[in-house]
Amino acid sequence: MTRRHVERYGDPRHERTKDPLEILIARERGTCKGCRLILKSPFGGPEVACKKRMRPAALRIEETKRCMLYTLEEAK
Repeated sequence: MTRRHVERYGDPRHERTKDPLEILIARERGTCKGCRLILKSPFGGPEVACKKRMRPAALRIEETKRCMLYTLEEAK
């Protein structure tokens, strides 16, 4: 399975005319970013994991997927 490289704001042709904030919100809508259950590496690295052990650690938050525990009320 090939991982798709996520371009920076507005780089793909279909996103060139969109607002950068809308692009960011759309990309992070399916990730764990903002969840209060995210646990970052104690050594300052980029590794993240879920405190409830619902998801394995990932190198970047963008590679995580939201679980059933994530709700808008829990977001910071």
